[in-house]
Order: sequence, then C-alpha cells, then structure tokens
Amino acid sequence: MNTAFPEISVIIPFYKTPFPKLEKCLESFLQQDFPSFELLLIDDGNPIEYRQMLGKYLESNTNISYFQFNSNKGVSEARNLGIDKAKGKYIVFCDSDDYVEKNHLSLLHSAIEHPFVDLAICGVCEQDYSVIDSCIERAEFVSSPSKYSSVQYINFMPNKILRRDLIIQNNLKFNSSFRLGEDALFLNQYIALCQKIKSISNQSYHYVLDENSAMSSYHEKYWDWEKLVIKSQFDLFSSVELSENENNYLKYWLYRKIRRAFSYYFNRRPDDKSYFYIFNQIISSELFSTLEKGLFNNSYFSFLDIGLVYFWKIFKAEGVYLTSKFLKLKQLIKKS
Repeated sequence: MNTAFPEISVIIPFYKTPFPKLEKCLESFLQQDFPSFELLLIDDGNPIEYRQMLGKYLESNTNISYFQFNSNKGVSEARNLGIDKAKGKYIVFCDSDDYVEKNHLSLLHSAIEHPFVDLAICGVCEQDYSVIDSCIERAEFVSSPSKYSSVQYINFMPNKILRRDLIIQNNLKFNSSFRLGEDALFLNQYIALCQKIKSISNQSYHYVLDENSAMSSYHEKYWDWEKLVIKSQFDLFSSVELSENENNYLKYWLYRKIRRAFSYYFNRRPDDKSYFYIFNQIISSELFSTLEKGLFNNSYFSFLDIGLVYFWKIFKAEGVYLTSKFLKLKQLIKKS
C-alpha cells in the first residue's frame, strides 16, 4: 500500500470512546477491499491513554497515523486537524463508535470518480432516511428539497466522500464554536462549491446510537446553533427558483425543523418553564415569520399543523408548552 500518496484519507476523531467500539471501528477499515487509504486517528485530549491500547494497530499498519491534543478541543477541531494532516485525494470521516462494511471505501471512491462529481453520499444502516441512486448537477440537487433535504444528505457527515483540494482551496473549516450542527454548516459550504453530487443507495455505513451523544444531551444554546443551521440550509435550497411543489415542501421542512426545536427543549425539561424565553425567541424569529405565510394553500400541511402554527403565534411560549403536553399525551394514548 502506498501510504505516501493514498487515494483516501479517513479521519476518525475520538473522545472517551469505549475501546471495544473504537477497535470495531478500526477493524472495519482494516478489512476494506479498497487498498489505497490512510487512517488518521485524532485523540481529542482523552483523559485516559489510548496509544498503548492501540499499540498493535500502530505497529503493524503503516497506513495508521496517531495525533493527539493535550486537552479536549471538540470534534470540530479534531476534524480540522485531520484535514490539515491528510494526504489523500479524497477525505472520508467516521465517528469512532460507528463502523463500516468492507466495501464502504470502494463504493464511495467509485461514486466520486465519476466525471465532475465533487461529493458522493451512501446510505446509512440503522436510520429511517433512505438514500436514492442519483447523479445530478448541484442546481438540481438544491432545487429538489423534497428529495435531498433529509439528514443523510445535508446534516450527516460520515456517509460521504469529499475532495480534499476543494476543501483546502476554499479554506473550509468546521466551526469549533458549535457543539451541535457543525456537520450541517460545513456541508452547506461544501455543497455550494460542487458541480455534481452523486448518491448511492448502498447502506455501507453503520450508525451506532450513543445515548451520551451531544444530541442526546441538553444544551441551552441549542437554538443559537440550530437557527443558523436552518437558515443556511433554507437559503441553500432557496438559491435557485423552486417549483410550487418544492417551495411548499421547503416550507413544510422549515415547520418540522421549528417543531423539532420546540421538542428538543420540552422533552428534556417537560416540567421546567425556564426555557419559555427560548420558545419566544423562536416565535419572534425571521424563520417563524417565513413559516407562517401562505399555509392554507400548502397541501403538505394538515389542519392540525396549521392550527399549531397559529396557536403558537397567538399564545407564544405558553401555547408551545400546552400543545407539547397535548401531543405527548396523545402519543402516550396511541401507544397504550
């Protein structure tokens, strides 16, 4: 294997990852049927010593490099370091507690090697959102939010392969001030630079749910981060002229994002009204103003959806709280 000029650089940051999970992740890459790649392990200032545990891998595999921060910097800084150290023509990211099928790199490499393709996307196991087979111009991608606005396309980083030169030439970096949404912001910038985007339905990436992940934790600043992510994605899909159907779908996509933001706070603190000021921030935002216009002519919205939006507008945070309790009770009754 030529490690001086590998085709693909795989960047794996890790912090407090249980060693069996990290080992499974590494083994899945060492069993790849694609020969030309390097593994960049980024130790994000772990309080325990991993280098010794990884000794057998570092000694016997010349394509594995180990880099370490003295203190925890976060996944964004770890990925940025990986990009700086990468030698490959292409870059693939992987979360340290996930793993891949043995043909993961060969599938992604074959996809991005098509003429003028700058981004390739594969399917993800253990996820509800599927990926379709397509190879389209960026303008067609952003003009079809009904097909390409799900998390697998624009939020989730590890199921993709990117061109390193496009990242370096445009000085793209992960935003280290974000604890959530950094993938989406980076991808948003990268997609804007693409000529063509290819997606394949093969599910070669395995997502392992972590109950202690950043998304599972409570962050009071969630809306501060999420509103910038939503706006950047909404602007991306609005950068071309949309058909009436796609424009209606994008409005419904925005509704689901805002509803998800309400749920984020309510579900973590269902009896705590201290976050009401955040609900009011969301309702008074430009995004909510965009949402509430033209709902009655939008076939994607049910009468309940429309009723919720106007109930929130009229009764503000208290309305969000009451509807959240109602919907949660309705869900519990449905399950019983």
